[in-house]
Amino acid sequence: MTAARAPLSILVVDDDVDFCESLATILRSDQVQVRTAATLDEAEGLLRRRSFDLVITDLRLSGAPDFEGLQVIGRAKERAPATRVVLLTAFGGAAVERAAKRLGALECWSKGMPVPDLIARLHGLGVPVRQTPPPAS
Repeated sequence: MTAARAPLSILVVDDDVDFCESLATILRSDQVQVRTAATLDEAEGLLRRRSFDLVITDLRLSGAPDFEGLQVIGRAKERAPATRVVLLTAFGGAAVERAAKRLGALECWSKGMPVPDLIARLHGLGVPVRQTPPPAS
């Protein structure tokens, strides 16, 4: 008898609550547990209490021109070096991508990518995501 595989644990960090919840809805299943955070402080609190298989973080979390998402990447990798981290942002560029990868981000994605492309990229990371988002309730 094979043991049941533990669900993947994913942390989504974004100050846009609607976007954060939409992404969590796409990810959430019996194979994936999702936690969300809207601020750097919330993310740090969750990262202190548990480890995650994957962290998906926005670059800007406070609306200010600060790049708190880079701090999330650093904290996630300090806490659990094996954690995979993706930076998902509308404010990317070559310098931001280099900084994110230097801190340990696996990939940097554009927030404006179509949902099917996002799902394909998540599949590429081994995340069992539905092909289509669940219906609205």
